[in-house]
Amino acid sequence: MIEISEYLWETLYVLKCVYDHDPEANVLRLYSDVTMDGDYVYELAHEAIGAFFADTREYVNEEKEVTAVVIYDPIITDYWKLCDAYEERCGIAPQENTYRKEMERALQSALDIPDYSFDARWSADTKKKNGCKLVLLYSYEFYGYYWLPHALGETYDAFAYQTERIRKALAQVDQKEAVS
Repeated sequence: MIEISEYLWETLYVLKCVYDHDPEANVLRLYSDVTMDGDYVYELAHEAIGAFFADTREYVNEEKEVTAVVIYDPIITDYWKLCDAYEERCGIAPQENTYRKEMERALQSALDIPDYSFDARWSADTKKKNGCKLVLLYSYEFYGYYWLPHALGETYDAFAYQTERIRKALAQVDQKEAVS
């Protein structure tokens, strides 16, 4: 009987998530010839965090044993600015914006990693520099790294899809205003 590493499936899952998002990702080239083990899965998934968004920064608080990954990307900022523009043109409050609600549900769903030592938050403050961001928080007990690439891929795809939808909605609002 051939013994297969217990980390093989986790490794393949992480690689597939990165490949599905960006077949040319540098992360894939870094790990083309290595031994698959728990450390490999951890390292690959950790590196893959930066493969999805333009600007990913990691901050470690050793005293509190917490790591924060702060993600900035033009797609995040653009989406929340489009929400602001839609609300302004339609004369509605942020709480009434269905596009904002749908994105928040999509983020909650994508970033729902089943690990008690993980949390994800986001900020949609378009008034501040670097106000639009995702923040991933996890402790030293976090063992769900191999879920992160899939979660971040879904998050990126949600921003791309919702951005296209709100652009179309804004175009329709502009058309209605032009006709009036």
